[in-house]
Amino acid sequence: MENELNRTKVIAFINNTPDGIDYKRVVITTVSNVGKLKGGSALLYDPQRFSGRTWLNGEKYYKIWNMYSKKKLGKVPSFNGDRQEYAHKLWNLMKPIAVKPTEKDLSNHYVDSPVKENKPAVKESKPVKAGVILTDDSIIQATGKEAKSEKNAARHKLYKKTKVKTLISKNSIKLADIKYDIKSGYAEISG
Repeated sequence: MENELNRTKVIAFINNTPDGIDYKRVVITTVSNVGKLKGGSALLYDPQRFSGRTWLNGEKYYKIWNMYSKKKLGKVPSFNGDRQEYAHKLWNLMKPIAVKPTEKDLSNHYVDSPVKENKPAVKESKPVKAGVILTDDSIIQATGKEAKSEKNAARHKLYKKTKVKTLISKNSIKLADIKYDIKSGYAEISG
């Protein structure tokens, strides 16, 4: 059922001007691809499956119909609550005219931008160690990596082949701080 719904056709009037939709660019897509279109585009879902859209009023129907139909309307129709009938008429008029969307119809988030040749190389990060298991008798040693924070740098100076038990009891260091330093590469377990 969901796949069938995603394959349902949708006609979209693309939002292609700074002032909004001018109803000149008409594309046909599916429900699953509607989110890729430019935001603010007016969507007309298949009236066989969906009810008439709220944006479709007498004035817009009149404007679109007179823009694309050979038989022009003389006056703006009043819907009187029968939006579905006008959605059917507009669907039948626009379906043969609508084309498949191109890159210019898609939102910038979905357009693949070409790869720049002068792009700087991405530095690969080392994976963080999964978990640090420490016992009271584990010996901690500083690696020499310097911390930016003065508080952390002062803590790292205490790591001189010292047991975890001694660090925690004498220096008011938390076990979580020691584990953080090991994971971040400021300290290592040496025994």
